[in-house]
Amino acid sequence: MRLRIDGVEIEARAGETILDAARAAGIEIPVLCHSPGLAPVGVCRMCVVDVGERVKAAACVRECQPGMEVRTRTEELERHRAMLTELLMSDQPGPSDSSRREAAFGDDELLALSRRYHRDGTSFPSDRVRAEDDSSKVIRVDHQACILCDRCIRACNDVQGNEVLGRTGKGAGTRIAFDLDVPMGESTCVACGECASVCPTGALVDRSLGLPLRSEARLEKVDSVCPYCGVGCGLTYHVDRSRNAIVFAEGRHDTASQGRLCVKGRYGWDYSAHPQRLTRPLIRRKTAYPKGPLSSDVRGEYDGRRKPGGIVDYDEVLPAFREASWDEALDLVASNLVRIREESGGDALAGFGSAKCSNEEAYLFQKLIRAGLGTNNVDHCTRLCHASSVAALLESIGSGAVTTTYGDVANAEVILVAGSNTTSNHPVAATFFKQARKAGTRLIVVDPRREAIADHADHHCRIKPGTDVAFYNAMMQVIIEEGLVDEAFVSSRTSNFEALRERVADYRPERISKVCGVEAGTIREVARIFGRAKTAIVFWGMGISQHVHGTDNARCLISLALITGNVGRPGTGLHPLRGQNNVQGASDVGLIPMVYPDYQAVTDPAVRAKFEAAWGRALSPEAGLTVVETTQAALDGRVRGMVIMGENPFLSDPNTNKVRKALSNLDFLVVQDIFLTETAEFADVVLPASAYLEKDGSYTNTDRRVQLGRSVLELPGEARLDWEIIQDLSNRIGLPMAYRSVDEIFAEFASLTSAYSTLRHDNLGPAGKLWPNPDPEGQEGPVVLFGDRFPTETGRARLVPADWAAAPELPDEAYPYVLNTGRLLEHWHTGAMTRRTRALDAIEPEAFAVLHPSDAADLGVVDGDRVEIESRRGRIRLAVRVTTRENRGSVFVPFHFREAAANLLTLDELDPDGKIPEFKFCAVRVTPCSD
Repeated sequence: MRLRIDGVEIEARAGETILDAARAAGIEIPVLCHSPGLAPVGVCRMCVVDVGERVKAAACVRECQPGMEVRTRTEELERHRAMLTELLMSDQPGPSDSSRREAAFGDDELLALSRRYHRDGTSFPSDRVRAEDDSSKVIRVDHQACILCDRCIRACNDVQGNEVLGRTGKGAGTRIAFDLDVPMGESTCVACGECASVCPTGALVDRSLGLPLRSEARLEKVDSVCPYCGVGCGLTYHVDRSRNAIVFAEGRHDTASQGRLCVKGRYGWDYSAHPQRLTRPLIRRKTAYPKGPLSSDVRGEYDGRRKPGGIVDYDEVLPAFREASWDEALDLVASNLVRIREESGGDALAGFGSAKCSNEEAYLFQKLIRAGLGTNNVDHCTRLCHASSVAALLESIGSGAVTTTYGDVANAEVILVAGSNTTSNHPVAATFFKQARKAGTRLIVVDPRREAIADHADHHCRIKPGTDVAFYNAMMQVIIEEGLVDEAFVSSRTSNFEALRERVADYRPERISKVCGVEAGTIREVARIFGRAKTAIVFWGMGISQHVHGTDNARCLISLALITGNVGRPGTGLHPLRGQNNVQGASDVGLIPMVYPDYQAVTDPAVRAKFEAAWGRALSPEAGLTVVETTQAALDGRVRGMVIMGENPFLSDPNTNKVRKALSNLDFLVVQDIFLTETAEFADVVLPASAYLEKDGSYTNTDRRVQLGRSVLELPGEARLDWEIIQDLSNRIGLPMAYRSVDEIFAEFASLTSAYSTLRHDNLGPAGKLWPNPDPEGQEGPVVLFGDRFPTETGRARLVPADWAAAPELPDEAYPYVLNTGRLLEHWHTGAMTRRTRALDAIEPEAFAVLHPSDAADLGVVDGDRVEIESRRGRIRLAVRVTTRENRGSVFVPFHFREAAANLLTLDELDPDGKIPEFKFCAVRVTPCSD
């Protein structure tokens, strides 16, 4: 339609508001209660315009009409806005307080209007009766500065879906409230900062995390990607170049994350400036042999007491090392790796890369191990994450990647979230799930624990730990029995359906309810909901994959989607939510022992010949060892030397006592990292590397979106870029490398693949591109994959039946509880980054175990009491938290805390297909501590 605004003829779409149409035409209308991404409410009346009617219209809610004549700046309207500004300013805090946000960010929108209209609020008496709230670790609240625009409420409830904010009080005492009117720091607030990011006044302001907050106008903006989980949110860092420091971060409005962040993305960046950063190479002193753990914690003397900072005590560890030049350190590394290769062959060496590193670094690292050291013994933390999911996906549909994006939930009738604490592990993706639920999508959550995402679900199926296969087979039995199978899809797009039908026939809900703990009627109901849905997406996390039966768990979810035709269309698909920010990319580039880049098998002679020609070296024809297999080989003496880049297996791998012995048994270990980690205590040489914030590179998120991370800060001291370290080491061991930039490395990798073949750094754009992408210059890439055929020999997906089997270590009289481990919202992996981040460590500083109230009562413990948890492999001591979110008979322990390392307890039994260890189920006993 066409209309006129301030005499300018413009075009507008049906349903578009006057405010949006004006902004698109470059016409500015003042506004306070509205912000992009929030539903307009029209409560501030600052944006009212003259549309020729008796009453002025709020531009943020009034829709355009054909032929409409709109005036936005008449004398009457400007008087109206000036008076509104005067009234609002009269209730603002004193000048020093009201200017706090303005001094920090230069974006206090009310103060900007005050200057524009020359109104300071002195024409009316002040009624300052509302207090401040300093209880939050990341946000300062000044209720007096609040104008009750409700932006924060809408941001919290409608965008993030956290339902924390509302209003309380009457008259002049009306204010925003957290939960049932408790201080912000004591509420269920998850500190995502969305409220502060949209606040137009000084009512909600981020706390300083280092340098004083200052106006954006005096800072440099750097667009990048969040370095934590697999969602890969776009963000902008605001940098003080004179101090080489980040001042604050905010969400970037891209097509995927849409400007949203969680507490880690918004406040978890100051780890890179921690005083423990490594800045010079370190060589182990001759007096520090024989090798072994150096700090009391790593020696196994755990009492659960938190040391200051909860991190490696450098006073204990550093005396075992001396500083060295780069030439001395790299020469020592190269000579020892070559010595071991010549004495025992390439397979006596191994490398662990990292999903925290870029695609370019991961590609170069696996090339170094394969072509330089002569072995396929290279792996990374995907082995501890979704290896079983990838094994099942490759077996069934011929691809290990997700078939749709997390944003596609907007097109789904049903979402099934299985074994995923999404609100903690993928919090921004969870906001889209919660929004979809509010819009009418039905949400089914299957998990032994009642995580926060279950609070939003239509059905929470609280299965017993380790009974996933039984539960999903029962769902499929109902779907098949009741004729809910998509017969056309099954007959044309799949194979082996009859074998699946026969296998699940015995899994009737009435029988399986005794196994999984979910009532038969509930199993039938959720099966019908899923089976009748026209579109459904299955998301799963490590509650599915981190089991010895993880591949079978994933097989069942894949079959469930396939028999209902829920792959290959918008609103349908399979999506294992990737853990680390680049675990998808690290796998894509071949940082796994059985495949080269793009999942090309190392055992295929034709494939091997292709890479031998590209890299100029003969390559091993044997698949290499996985993470846990490498640990066993080091213990046995079959692996004598290791290169570890950015991984901390001492804390991340199962059965820590075994890992300790294996690392001690290595002839030679070099660790390349930004901090002296627990693993580095066993190193012969430690190389100071670059943090995420100090380098350029590409990262592939859980959606298959390849994005550019950009250098924000300069490297400290003599620390070097990881790819340059790899290149220098490679040249020293006889594999020439002469790359000049990361985009040159990316181009070589992409040329050896199909999925990335069209991508380059210069065509990824600000929001990245989805692979595979036939036209990256003109399109973002396909959201949905496999609409016509699957990348298998037949073009069909194979349905793979699975039988339920009990976990390898069941509770008994001596060890009556089931241990489950996992992540917290505020921390990441082994805590090397987040426990050195001021805000995150302040919010969640100490280790704890979670018990059900009934179990706590049986043990005679209450919140805050200390307990000892012991398995057949180790024991830890830590505090207790009591909540009904935990399953009865189970205990949950986060694995971020070195002073109570959960993996001292876990089992290193492996899934036979994915080679992933059992992190989610082992038998433990819990006893109260007497001291």
